[in-house]
Amino acid sequence: MDIKDMGGDGKPKLIISGTTKISVFKNNSVPGHFALLPAVTIANPIYSYFVTTAVMDGDSKLHILVPCNLSFGYNISHIYIYKNVSTSAGIAFAPPITFTANGGYAITTADMGGNGKPDVR
Repeated sequence: MDIKDMGGDGKPKLIISGTTKISVFKNNSVPGHFALLPAVTIANPIYSYFVTTAVMDGDSKLHILVPCNLSFGYNISHIYIYKNVSTSAGIAFAPPITFTANGGYAITTADMGGNGKPDVR
């Protein structure tokens, strides 16, 4: 689960990964009233229970990163990155870009190389 402003409207969205889908709930709250709109659902090709977000290509939009294991174990075998293509009309994501990974259980991002770009760990 992650909570970030995916749409650029200043309101954080709730991002949940579970089983074979990722759900992004748009925050429609106003002062004194909490409200979430129905989820934008992204099909994820395999089970994953972790999700994180990061600006991966310098476009200032947060993308969704999901670690997956194609063999249903606990070691990550692939990382799926869903590019945020949202507009003011709504939240949307491109089909995933897939990278092979080698082990681990969850992922995070940070600038580990000091070059101003996020690295996946």
